[in-house]
Amino acid sequence: MKKVFISQPMNGLTDEQILNERKNIKEYLKKKLGKDIEFIDSFIQDYPENIYDNQAVWYLGKSIEFLSQADLVYFARGWRDARGCRIEYEIAKEYHIPMRVEDELFCFEIECNHPKTKYMIYHEFCNEFEAEGIKNALIERTKEVLGLSDKDISIYYSPVRIGSLKINPFKENIGL
Repeated sequence: MKKVFISQPMNGLTDEQILNERKNIKEYLKKKLGKDIEFIDSFIQDYPENIYDNQAVWYLGKSIEFLSQADLVYFARGWRDARGCRIEYEIAKEYHIPMRVEDELFCFEIECNHPKTKYMIYHEFCNEFEAEGIKNALIERTKEVLGLSDKDISIYYSPVRIGSLKINPFKENIGL
């Protein structure tokens, strides 16, 4: 069973808003990843009375403790604007914990040495770990459709920040 940690902005939100967003994320991930997942309950409602002056650091420490148990981390919309989420992202990246990021769009541009097709652009909602596989599949599909070899194709890709727009992750092929 895969353990999933949800990293989401919480500052300025009510407990009800946070829990409602988590419920939606859990439903989405169950559809996307299947039912063989367990969510790490990292939502902390109460903190000890004898907490030190910096309550945010205490919460972050507990989150990192929960993060250490994860097989996958899901970063919810707006995570880039939340200091704690950015720290959790860096930890997951440095310790090679697989991630899914809600608000990233990778943009692929293919340059072909072909008389009929000079450029094709392909957009894909994915995280950085999925991008390499998508890039390879895109190269193979382009070679197949146009009858090209490796030397005829150059491909470029980079993440494009969507920001805090509310989006539903989806895949869209453009140009193929």
